Amino acid sequence: MPRIRWVDWQGVPWRLSELARADSLLPPQTLTSRLDRGLPLERALATGFCSRSAAGRRSVLALRSSATGDR
Repeated sequence: MPRIRWVDWQGVPWRLSELARADSLLPPQTLTSRLDRGLPLERALATGFCSRSAAGRRSVLALRSSATGDR
């Protein structure tokens, strides 16, 4: 059974899974992973979420622009 994690966000105690869904529409596991890697809660919530395929497209576009010198 998963462990329930509580965080304090804007002076209110939240279950991590509820905060992920309510505030930033992140999958709870994504928010948990970001916090486990050491990101502060504010940064973990502020960082966007995209699928693996969307992340791959962003990476390809970034490589193309750096190869052509576009910035």
